[in-house]
Amino acid sequence: MVVRQDDGEFVGIGTYNRHSLLTVRLLTRRNEPIDKAFFRQRIREALELREQIYPDRTAYRLIHGESDGLPGLVVDRYGEVYVIASNTTGMDRLLPVIVEALAEVFPATRAIVLRNDSEARKMEDLPMQVETAWGRLPNPLVIEEFGASFEVDVLTGQKTGWFFDQSENRRLFASFAKDRQVLDTFCYTGAWAVHAARAGAREVTGVDSSPTALKLAVRNAERNQVSGVEFIQAKVFDFLGDWRKAGKEVDLMILDPPPFARSKKSAVAAFKGHRDLHERALRLLRPGGILFTCSCSYHLGEEALIDSLVQGAIESKRTVRLLEIRGAAPDHPILPATPETRYLTCLVVRVD
Repeated sequence: MVVRQDDGEFVGIGTYNRHSLLTVRLLTRRNEPIDKAFFRQRIREALELREQIYPDRTAYRLIHGESDGLPGLVVDRYGEVYVIASNTTGMDRLLPVIVEALAEVFPATRAIVLRNDSEARKMEDLPMQVETAWGRLPNPLVIEEFGASFEVDVLTGQKTGWFFDQSENRRLFASFAKDRQVLDTFCYTGAWAVHAARAGAREVTGVDSSPTALKLAVRNAERNQVSGVEFIQAKVFDFLGDWRKAGKEVDLMILDPPPFARSKKSAVAAFKGHRDLHERALRLLRPGGILFTCSCSYHLGEEALIDSLVQGAIESKRTVRLLEIRGAAPDHPILPATPETRYLTCLVVRVD
């Protein structure tokens, strides 16, 4: 739809959904057709940026919604496989054009997958849908990240199958791992654990409640020929308590849970969840240990995550020093006018 000011002056063209909290999402401030050529140009612009950021990579977040001028649209690239997540009614209606434009920009495309099963779709009353819209998926689908290889499940895995936003944080995490005992909680398919093992960790334990994810984690460890890695199926909160009772300690830990706050209303409960998680984690870390702790919810941002860490430190009687505050990797650019695009916080902490 065309958007105009009260006086009739042209503002731009956007998608419209009167049932959404965000009624209009602006696509362009120019009077131009929203057709295949439009999407081809936006995809090319996004590709140019990613090739500047990661000239040697072919796996990354290609389209990051508003930050790439395509609100409600996410595209992750896995080599020549592309996974689309559409989160708005407007983008859903344009998907056939988007798929064609993507295939034209990348003529070597092997498959295009629609992962339209996110929680965000429920807010727009959109149906859940997962399908291969173009080509055929390779089996297995394998990507590389900083020298490590990982098998990815883009059909049933979390998000689109991989968390590209944490890639740079995983690289920093691995730099602390040599000769250390490492605990990877909410480990999913083992990315943090494998990177730590490859960096020379003495012992690595990954914990997750999903048996499906852990099977893939085991295969990823085997694929990278790392030793000293064990994966355990358990609920993380219970596991941390059990290890504390058993008198176990670690030198390096990552807390990378799923979003505890999916809406503003759940922020208070999410804060308590992170506080309790921090208390349990801090009790396990040896003096001089390093903790990476993350929140992937815009509704529980940097300040709240730090406060929950402070309260957890008080309860566990530990001293924490904040070494660095990090966010998502640069293939997830932040749009300052849209604070929701700055959703990931990662704190790097020394524990004494």
